[in-house]
Amino acid sequence: MDGIDNGEKNHVCAKCRKHLGHNGVLRRHQQGHREDEGSARERPDKCSVCGQCFTQNVALVCQDCGKCFASSSQLVRHKRCHTGEKPYQCQECGKCFADSSALVSHKRRHTGEKPYQCQECGKCFASSSDLVSHKRLHTGEKFVYVLFLCSFKFVKS
Repeated sequence: MDGIDNGEKNHVCAKCRKHLGHNGVLRRHQQGHREDEGSARERPDKCSVCGQCFTQNVALVCQDCGKCFASSSQLVRHKRCHTGEKPYQCQECGKCFADSSALVSHKRRHTGEKPYQCQECGKCFASSSDLVSHKRLHTGEKFVYVLFLCSFKFVKS
């Protein structure tokens, strides 16, 4: 079953031999090795709660789900997913958003602005995330989607 995540950890870090489940996770893991080779000041600290690495000494923990954040502004933004708060409203259509960057991206739908251009083919996009998804067409990289209700994993073709 090519492209389906079967839970196996087939990607191995050449530096520490750790087995990881996805190529993207392996790349992030290897980035940690490169950061560890930097000065002690730049070396990230590993959180004892969640295992994530932070460049600051303090990790802030969400009391609702245990997710950790490096800054209070990141934690405040995250908490909106639990409260449903959407303080940013589009003046054009009234739609509300939890994050200001989502509002900025949404406004581009009204203006038609597409500032993110693919260097490979020249196609333009309204959001950077749309460009990142598009680039996968050129690289052949697959993105795994997870259905949260049943944890079924699949690759979008």
